[in-house]
Amino acid sequence: MEDRASRRSLLAVVGAGTLGVAGCLGSDDAPDGASDDEPSDEGEGGDEWDVDGSPLEASFEAAVVVENLDVPWDIAFAPDGDVFLTERPGRIRRTTAAELAGDTPLDATDLPEEPIELPDIAPDGEGGALGIAVHPAYPEPPSVYVFYTAETESRVDRVVRYDATDVGEVETIVDDLPGAVHHNGGRVAFGPDDQLWITRGDVSEPELSQDPGSLVGSLLRVTPDGEPAGADDAPEDADPMVYTYGHRNTQGIDWLPDGTPITTEHGPVARDEVVLHDGGRNYGWPIARGGTDDEEYDAYDESAEFAPPLASSGTIDGEETWAPSGGTWYDDSAIPELRNRFLFAGLRSQRLHVLTLLDPDEQPPDDATEVHDEPWLDERFLAVRHELLVEEFGRLRHVAQDPDGALYLLTSNEGDADDVIVRLDPT
Repeated sequence: MEDRASRRSLLAVVGAGTLGVAGCLGSDDAPDGASDDEPSDEGEGGDEWDVDGSPLEASFEAAVVVENLDVPWDIAFAPDGDVFLTERPGRIRRTTAAELAGDTPLDATDLPEEPIELPDIAPDGEGGALGIAVHPAYPEPPSVYVFYTAETESRVDRVVRYDATDVGEVETIVDDLPGAVHHNGGRVAFGPDDQLWITRGDVSEPELSQDPGSLVGSLLRVTPDGEPAGADDAPEDADPMVYTYGHRNTQGIDWLPDGTPITTEHGPVARDEVVLHDGGRNYGWPIARGGTDDEEYDAYDESAEFAPPLASSGTIDGEETWAPSGGTWYDDSAIPELRNRFLFAGLRSQRLHVLTLLDPDEQPPDDATEVHDEPWLDERFLAVRHELLVEEFGRLRHVAQDPDGALYLLTSNEGDADDVIVRLDPT
C-alpha cells in the first residue's frame, strides 16, 4: 500500500496543473519522447469525464438479439441505421439498428449476406474476415471497409472497400501487409480525425515489432483512400503508415474524449494490456513487458525508449489473462454507471471488463476488481477495473456502441456454443 499511496501523492504534486477530472492531455502535456501529432488537440475535461456510481451497480438486462452466427468478429453501425457484421469464414451480413432493437431474436439466416467475394481469403487459425468499418460520412459515400487475411504466394493481410448501394467487386486500398495464421490484429475503425486506423499483430514474428518499417506489430493510420497518414514523429525508418509500434497483437481500438487512441493488446501468457497511444512511440514488445518483478522481459521503466501501458493483467502464471479483444468508450447515459468508461471484451476471461480512468491522486473505489497502480504504468491516469457478465455468454469478442447509445456484445465460442449478438437493455 505504501507504493500505491506514494505514487498517487507524487503524481498529485507534479500533475496537478495538467490533469482535471479523469485527466486530459493536449500535445503540450505529452510525456518525454511522445509525439505532438495527436489525432485531436481539442481536449474535453470536467463534466465530460465524470463517472456516476459503480459499474457493479449498473442495471441492465442482457438480451440475445441474433443467434446461430459462425464466429462473428466485428460489427459496424452506420449513422443512417445500416449495420454490417463480419463472420470469420468470410461472410459479411447486413441488417439495421431497428431490427437489432426488436424483442424477438433473429436467426443468422435472417441477416442477408452481402453478395461479394473477398479474393483469396484464408479463414484458418485466427484469420478470415475480421474488422469492418463504414466511411465517417456514410452514406455519402456509401463505403464499407473490411480487413481480412488472404493466401496467395504467401499469407498477407488486406483492407478492402466496397459500395454498399451497388455491391460488386471489392477495391483493395491497403495490400501486402505481412500476415500469418496467428496474431494478425485485424480491427479497423475511423477515428475522430476521419482517418482509418488499422491494428496489427506481430504475425508470430515478435522481433519484427521493433522494426517500424515492417508494418508488423504496429498501429497504422491511413486516409479513407488508403494513403499513408502515420505519425509525424515516427522514426526516420518507419513506414509512412505507422503511428506507433512495438505491439504484440492489438485487437481493439477506440478514442478518449480528447482524441487519444486507446487499445487492447494480447500478451504472452497473461501480460495483456490496455494502451494509450502517443504518435511515433515504441511500446516495447518483445523486449519490455511489465515491471521489475517479471523475470522473462525487461521492465518498462528501465528504458525511456519504451512507452508503458495504462493497465496490465499481470504475470501470475497466466491465471490472470484477459485475452482482450474489441472495446468501446461508452459515452451514453442510458446505463449511467457505465458512462465515460472504457469497456472491452474478454475471450479466455469470458467477461466484460470495465475500465475507469481516474486522476492519479484520486482514491480508488473499494469494490474494484483491480486497481492498476504499479509505478511503471502510464502515469496519466489511475486505471480501475471492474468485471461484468462473468462467464454468462462464454468468450466475448467485441463490445460496440451504436449511434443511439445501445451496447452490443459479440461472442466467439468457435463451435463450443452457438455464437450470438447480445444487447444490453437498461432496466
